[in-house]
Amino acid sequence: MEQKSTGLGRTQRETHPAVLARRRSRIFRSAVWLLVGALLLVLAILINRDVRRKAAAVKSARECAEVLGGRIGPRGNLPLNLDPRKEGDTSPPGAWLTPISREDARLLREAKAEVVVAYTAPFPQLFGKPGRGVVLFSEGRCRGKWLPLTEFDRRMEKQRALLSELAAQETRKPPDLP
Repeated sequence: MEQKSTGLGRTQRETHPAVLARRRSRIFRSAVWLLVGALLLVLAILINRDVRRKAAAVKSARECAEVLGGRIGPRGNLPLNLDPRKEGDTSPPGAWLTPISREDARLLREAKAEVVVAYTAPFPQLFGKPGRGVVLFSEGRCRGKWLPLTEFDRRMEKQRALLSELAAQETRKPPDLP
């Protein structure tokens, strides 16, 4: 079978509509697979970012909880020194964590409820609930964990109410005289 040239070095067989349609479908299929692969790669990168940010916040909170756990007294009271740095550390204090005030810590020392001692900035999550790394104190122990923002806000509101109640009790109490 002899093939006739149609110009520019192409034969009739290469320019047949069925051949061209197969080529177009292969190119289209390749483009679709390339797009799907790129989207999956972007999705994996975004999920990895969320996981790493959450892990960094929890790690920071756990390290602070470990430092504060070493400062808990024999009676298991909340320490007044809530600086997240270890003894002798000269790095900037609490680059990641914001501790509660010393006055709040003094009022919450005897509280029986679990209290938020320090917290990170909020971390938005693309594939999960946004939240914060927090340090919680309860029953003489500190622990770091991740809290979704709604849970964090609920706990902080509850803690503010407890602080108001404890401050009011303190002002009503008569002074201890020798």
